[in-house]
Amino acid sequence: MYALILAALIAAAPPQQSGPQGIPPTGTEIELGRKLFFEPLLSVDGTVSCASCHNPSKGWADGLPLAVGINGQVGTRHSPTIINASYSPLMFWDGRTVAPITQALLPLSNPIEMGRQSEDDVVRKLRLLPEYVSDFARVYGVDTTSLSPVTGVRLARAIAAFETTIVSFNAPIDRRLDGDVTALTPDAEIGFQLFRQANCMSCHTPPLFTDNLMHNNGMEYAGKLQVSDLGRAGILPQNQRTAQNIRAFKTPHLREIHRTAPYNHAGNFADLDRVILHYATGGARYDDTFDRFIDPRVRAIRTLGWTAEQRGYLRTFILESFKGSPSP
Repeated sequence: MYALILAALIAAAPPQQSGPQGIPPTGTEIELGRKLFFEPLLSVDGTVSCASCHNPSKGWADGLPLAVGINGQVGTRHSPTIINASYSPLMFWDGRTVAPITQALLPLSNPIEMGRQSEDDVVRKLRLLPEYVSDFARVYGVDTTSLSPVTGVRLARAIAAFETTIVSFNAPIDRRLDGDVTALTPDAEIGFQLFRQANCMSCHTPPLFTDNLMHNNGMEYAGKLQVSDLGRAGILPQNQRTAQNIRAFKTPHLREIHRTAPYNHAGNFADLDRVILHYATGGARYDDTFDRFIDPRVRAIRTLGWTAEQRGYLRTFILESFKGSPSP
């Protein structure tokens, strides 16, 4: 009972944002970031922008299993939505960076995403464009070190500032956790009880409906013919790899989930039916084997013995209850 009361209190209001580098963004900074976010000139060949993988019409994701960058190159992971990403202390599926500033810069130098280019390459390109020089000067003034208003940190900060506006809250689930027992449809309410019974909120924790931690939910092992991605363990030195971080990926949040298929770090779960079936079987592979490093909470769901009807209720709950008031 105490846990439910606490969850309701947490879900009652969106968490506070600190802004990039702990500094609240200004309106002009956000507008500059918006412009840069949709600017294909940031890529090495002028064909790919941030919005190519984070398209507002596709839930700020791209609707593809795997990210596609310059020259049609296909990456190794799914492009996650950036809705509410500004609240996350860890960036990327493996949590490789804790700074939104770094998160905004890394795709620029990725050889698949936006091209093998350095931060300086991008800055030099922008410094040759009078419009951007003027925009940066209006927002930030001239940098005393470089004697130019355009710097890599400012570029990343502006993009991160814009991303603070890509949010979604005030969904039926918030009102339900805030005590409104009529907030969900009858079928969704049944699904909600199943969601709680399975302890799903231990990872999909309100109010963001993610714990922002890395877990092995078995999807790398069960969802791919060839198991190749070590997840969190893949970015750590050998002596820091543990059973808990092998094939562990960041918990995706559930807000606006109806807009962001396909699912999973590899984008190989086409719809929620496939995702729910994975959990209903406890993360089992087609041959009924399991990843030996799987989070035991996933294995435990198998014991609930969900029927097809119950899985349908859960699907209804997830699709209906996390539709909030998203940014355009």
